Parts: sequence; structure tokens; C-alpha cells
Amino acid sequence: MRTTTTILSGLLIINLAITAMLYYKYYPGAESGDMAQANAKTLDNNRQSDKHAKSKPERDFNIENYGPVYATVNDLPVRQLELLPYLAEIMPVAQFKSLKRFDEIPDNYLEQATQSIAIDALLDNAARANGMYADTGLQSAIRQYERRYMRAAYLNSITPTLVTDEQIKHVYDKLAADLKGKQEYHAHHILLATEQEARAISDALVKKQLPFVELAKKHSLDNTSNYKGGDLGFNIEGSLHAQFESVISKLPLKQYSAPFKTDLGWHIAIVDERRPSTPLPYEQTAPAIRTNLEQQAMNAYVDKIISDASIKVNALDVGNDAMTEPVTNN
Repeated sequence: MRTTTTILSGLLIINLAITAMLYYKYYPGAESGDMAQANAKTLDNNRQSDKHAKSKPERDFNIENYGPVYATVNDLPVRQLELLPYLAEIMPVAQFKSLKRFDEIPDNYLEQATQSIAIDALLDNAARANGMYADTGLQSAIRQYERRYMRAAYLNSITPTLVTDEQIKHVYDKLAADLKGKQEYHAHHILLATEQEARAISDALVKKQLPFVELAKKHSLDNTSNYKGGDLGFNIEGSLHAQFESVISKLPLKQYSAPFKTDLGWHIAIVDERRPSTPLPYEQTAPAIRTNLEQQAMNAYVDKIISDASIKVNALDVGNDAMTEPVTNN
């Protein structure tokens, strides 16, 4: 079962990672040093504790650990670190990531974040006063979101430790070796539904009624390239659709092809340039390789947790159905 498809998606994950980073940067009493080193020190402990996951951990929540009180809402103290997720929602990511101290945060963002947390706090109190916290359905949703937040935060904390520079270099070297002797094609094409349409466009090109780019924009069914005049960019041989590539690989430069058919439809193509394929410098490609390897390693890590876990489903008891029986809240 794949459980990692959406683990790292969305701004929630970004905000959590940034919040954790800022915590280590300027929270009084927090450990100093590089975040990756801190993660590396804790990863072994986290893995050691995985075998104890069956016991229910207690949530260690001490509001005083969240720094000095910045504001009060009806005498409810709002501490500095409580504002971080709110600030992450409204500040540009680059500006937020560059912060090292709380007093560097612009007043306008602090005002917006304070207002936002005040709204949450006031409505939360109103919900409590109206007994909504006794609703078991809402409590289940709260528990779900809490687990999802902690899942994302935990995976973000161990991600930098899952991939080494040596692994990245190994992948880069293999990709670079695979490119040797290969060519890249810079091609344009127009994709059409029928042979009749393709021949009509071909005739228009021969008679120079409209430029290729304009015909592609108006008639091509390929939504990934039609708005660019049919431009497919440079593609390494072997990466394009096999039937399509077999035609353009033999096509003389800057000559329109006759209409030809593939599994995708009918095409008219032109090749603007061919060149030897060369890898980008390591420094440019390493971040993308790291991201890919980290995602693979994280998927494997989560799959291992699932495979090692004991998951048992009890037989349904129609006489003991939580959805049909009222739940007493003590």
C-alpha cells in the first residue's frame, strides 16, 4: 500500500519545515548549530524509538516553552513561537526563511498574524462554550489533523539525513554516462485528429498561408506545446514517443514532414536543430537529484514502517456500532 503520495505536498509542509528551522535559529534556550546536524543526531534516536510506537505517547505541551508573551487576547497570552505558523502563511517564503530573530519580523506582518491568531482563539473559546468540543466527530477530525501535522513534521526532520552527497554524485555520474553518444532534438509539431486535417494544414504550410507557429497555436491538439507554437524544446533521443522519434530522427533540418500517424494522432513536424547531448553541471542538477532520492528514501522508510507494524482489523459487531450508538462524553 502506498501511503506517501501526498506526504510532502502543499504549503503545510513548507510552513512546518520553516517553523522548525526558525525555532532552532532564535528561540531562547534552543540548541544552536546546523539543522541538518540536529536532525542527524536525532534520527538514530527516532529509529530506536520506532519499535515502541505501539505504546501511546503523551503529548509534551508546555506553553511556556513557546517564548515570551507577545500579545494577549482577552487576557489569553499569545507567545512568540505560536505566531510562526500564522506568519508563514502571510509572509513571502524567502523573507520568512531569512529571519533569524523575532525582532526582525516587520510590524505589519506581526499585526496580521496577531489578528489571525486572535480570531482563532476567540472562535475556539466560543466553540468550547457551546459544547462543540464534546462532538466526537469533531474530535476525530482534530486527532486526524494533529497526526497529519506531526507526520509531516517528523518526515521533514529526518529527510536531510536519508540521502548522502555520495549517493547524489553516483546518480549524477550514471546519468552523465548514459548521455554519452546521444543526440538532442529541438523539434516543433502540430498534432491533429485526422489525416484530412493534417493534409489541410500541410497544404497551408506549402502555400505559406500562415507560419507554422500560428497554425500550431490555432489547430494543434497538444496542449503542452500548442500555446508555444508547437515547440517541444530540446529532447534527448529515446525520451520522445517512439513512433514520433522514428520519423523526426530521419527528417532533414528545417524541412516540414509530410503528415504521419502515431498512436497519439496525426503529426506535422519540423526539426530545427540536432546537437550532442551533454549533462548540465553537477551544481545545477544536484538539488533535483537530491529531491528525487529523498522522496524515494522516504517512501521506502514509510513502507518499512507499515510492513513492520502489526495491523489487525476486528470483525464488525453489528450490535456495537459507534456510528449508531450515542457516545457519552465524560
